[in-house]
Amino acid sequence: MNKRLTVTVMGLLLLSIASLGAADDPTAPATEGVTVRIPEQPLQLSSPTTAPMPRASAPSPAPSHSAPATSTPPVAPQNLVVPIAAKGPAINAHPAYLNATSAAPGGTIVATVRGYTPGEKVRFVLYSSPIVIGDALADPSGSATQNVGIPKNLPAGTHTIEATGWESHRVSNQTFLVVTSAKGIASLFPWIIWVIAGGILLLAGLAVAVAFAFVRRSLPMFPTRSAVIIEGSEL
Repeated sequence: MNKRLTVTVMGLLLLSIASLGAADDPTAPATEGVTVRIPEQPLQLSSPTTAPMPRASAPSPAPSHSAPATSTPPVAPQNLVVPIAAKGPAINAHPAYLNATSAAPGGTIVATVRGYTPGEKVRFVLYSSPIVIGDALADPSGSATQNVGIPKNLPAGTHTIEATGWESHRVSNQTFLVVTSAKGIASLFPWIIWVIAGGILLLAGLAVAVAFAFVRRSLPMFPTRSAVIIEGSEL
């Protein structure tokens, strides 16, 4: 398209120059007309294309020369104190909850306490003589649970399970009864039978004696022969 336009413009310029030369020079021979064809299609001028501008890349961050961050160790609470077992259980303590009210030596009782600081250690101690059972962690609700093993040499009677918080210092306890083992009861069974049988015989003997005395008192009194003779002689 550009080439045709250039040829057309050059032809028009040559024609103009030739006509001017012929007008100035009368001796010049007459020239024949030059026909210039202009293309019928309209010229389409293409818009110049713009080359894409390169995008500026973001500057890379300068290397940091600061010291690497170190993790800070957790700070222990200021009032964290390891509970020390006292000579006896605390008075007016909070209630503890046991899964049984009695147990035999060698058995197990599950103790649960509430109201402690979440995540703190809770120490469990068995009384009468203080025996440290172990520590349990309080859950998010503040409850702690511990399986308390009953020593085999623990004497029968009333004993206490007590729990103390390391941080809150909260104290909870509850009593339970240590009973004789089933083996001991079985060994005493013959003696129990003899005692019961002897008691029954004793009660039966007392009943017979009371009945005999009652019958003797209820019978009428008859006069004897000597009393009748004396009465006849007097007549």
